[in-house]
Amino acid sequence: MALGKQSYFVLDADTNELTWPDATFALWDIDPEPGGRVTLEWVYSTIHDDDRATIESGYRDPAWNTLTLEYRIALPDGTYRHIRNIASRDRDSAGRVIRVFGLLQDISDERRIAGELKTKDAFLDLAVQSARIAIWELNLDTGEVLGNEQVTTLLGYAPGELPLHTDTWRDLGHPDDIAGRLAALDLHLSGKAERYQHEHRQRNKSGEWSWVLVNGQIVERHLDGRPLRMAGTTLDITARKSAEQDLGAENELLSLALRMGRLGYYYRDAATQDVFWPPETFDIWGADPLKGTPPLDWLLSTIHPDDR
Repeated sequence: MALGKQSYFVLDADTNELTWPDATFALWDIDPEPGGRVTLEWVYSTIHDDDRATIESGYRDPAWNTLTLEYRIALPDGTYRHIRNIASRDRDSAGRVIRVFGLLQDISDERRIAGELKTKDAFLDLAVQSARIAIWELNLDTGEVLGNEQVTTLLGYAPGELPLHTDTWRDLGHPDDIAGRLAALDLHLSGKAERYQHEHRQRNKSGEWSWVLVNGQIVERHLDGRPLRMAGTTLDITARKSAEQDLGAENELLSLALRMGRLGYYYRDAATQDVFWPPETFDIWGADPLKGTPPLDWLLSTIHPDDR
């Protein structure tokens, strides 16, 4: 009896006569034949050309007792259905094959989903490579690191060129960042932080410093609760850090120019009416920055009556 999209077949090894239940005819989308009889030649004719040689060689191999094959069959409407065939052989006392029987499963949905996942994996791979994201896993007991090729190429090294161990990244780290990295890691390992996150510098193959953003989390623990494995990502943020530094330098030059020219500015939020002053504006008014930006009424009171 068929179960969902499953059925069976029986093949007489002496006559090559196939017997099908109604459910197997339904897998081929055809009406049942009287007595459930179909010819082996006709079945082979419905198999996709690219799959037929594999099926024929598999069945003709005298050694097997159980065989699993996957192939496509042509339906009357011109489309194809993916079938998984799990066959077994019956032998007589002399070891001669007398009967072949097996299970037939419609695996079209399974193959479709597998194809979609393969496509999604390819897109994810492309996105990871384009964004220069390293994906890694760390064994906290041994220090061994597993990951994609970006684990090393992120710093300009070829895959396999660096030992995949935490000692490698410790040695490549900027000395000024080590304390902060360890403190952030301890916070996560001790349960005080949900995840490990830190920005720091790593020396790349050319000898320059690359900025990276590392995010990680414990994914496995020992039976006694001690952390065993972490997994996470490393992102190259050198360009962002460079832009931040450039902006900081520009702001310093602007501040210097304002002070030298006795210039200032203000910003007023139209929604809240709040006013922001930089230090240079406090200097012009002779106001104390520690007391905060004066209210608008006070500002108006300081303006000469003829100019107000």
